[in-house]
Amino acid sequence: MAYNKQINEAGIGCASLNVSANNGLAAYFGEDSRKFIAFATVGKSLGFIIFPVLTNYFIELMFWRGSLLLLAATFIQTLPCALIYSTDMYKNTRRENLAVSESNAPNDLYKSDSNVSVEQFQNVGDVQDETISNKLEISEVNNTALNHNEDINTNEKYIRETVIKALKYDNEPFVINNTQPDKEDSLGIEETAINSIKSEDEVIDVRNDKVQTEGKSDSKFSAKIVTILTNFNFLLFLFAILITYGGVITAVSILPDYCVQQGLSQAESARIFSVGSFGYILACFVSSWLIHKNIVPSRIIFSTAATMSGLLICVYPSLSTSTYLTLLTFAVMFTNGLIFSTNLVTVMDYFEIGYFSISMGFEETAIGTGILAVGYLIVVTDDDDGSGGGGNSGCCG
Repeated sequence: MAYNKQINEAGIGCASLNVSANNGLAAYFGEDSRKFIAFATVGKSLGFIIFPVLTNYFIELMFWRGSLLLLAATFIQTLPCALIYSTDMYKNTRRENLAVSESNAPNDLYKSDSNVSVEQFQNVGDVQDETISNKLEISEVNNTALNHNEDINTNEKYIRETVIKALKYDNEPFVINNTQPDKEDSLGIEETAINSIKSEDEVIDVRNDKVQTEGKSDSKFSAKIVTILTNFNFLLFLFAILITYGGVITAVSILPDYCVQQGLSQAESARIFSVGSFGYILACFVSSWLIHKNIVPSRIIFSTAATMSGLLICVYPSLSTSTYLTLLTFAVMFTNGLIFSTNLVTVMDYFEIGYFSISMGFEETAIGTGILAVGYLIVVTDDDDGSGGGGNSGCCG
């Protein structure tokens, strides 16, 4: 039970890593992420080459427990990438932009009024007082609809009161050196005050728009799910993913055991898998080039590769020598590389980039369901025929 629990936790961790990495590429590169997502599978193919032999060496050196600890430590290499993306692109950028937008209102107000002296405010007559008071009343009426956001607008109300107090002056004109203020100076003061109030109102509108947008995020998420689940073509693609991945991944996973059943050693089985994985690397480069040049649609690449992979897997039971098994594994891994490098790009063909994370979640769910279903069928078949190995039925399936 403890071993099965560890396997499940490892599977969850690998799935989370895969989803997060591809979402990061899509968020960073946008529409250009199609070719980068396809090319990123090269790293996975290198893992197919290196880790079978490396894992076999660790098992012989320190058995299962020590090898699992060493392999688990390799996941630490994902931390720098995660910290760079989280710190620079999401946390700092988003919060700094929000802080800048929030600080614009008081800065603009103080900057607009910095050139206006107290004596000039006191030198304005009744006409300007009445005009500015009317503007303030209109602005107050326009903001009564924002009472439900009192916590957000507390700072804005404080700024408004400050502006009102600064603009208040006596009704009687104040005379300095027996001279009245020029008409142009009075109009300039009035225009400055009105512009300050308008700029404050605009900031309030922007902030309340942000609050309304956050309030609608849940409804937008539900609408995206409905859009995805009502796309018939995408549902057909999910069904194809379920069948393809269920058969292909299960067959490739039991391939080392199948080679051992054919009389090969564990080291030879791991070597066959590693050599065959060079086909996976070649497929990643080929698919990336085809997608980059828009020569063949990703859906055509995916469907053709899935069909060829299924046919090639059926050839395994008729082979037993190391050479033929290596060549066949190379061909199978080539088709698998085409499948794995184009499946997420195909998801992007059905929806806009904003739907990618949710649609990829459904795609990964279909993959997991297919692996569980086909794996269960293989176990049931082995129990019925009494072989107990899983190799023949798995490769034929």
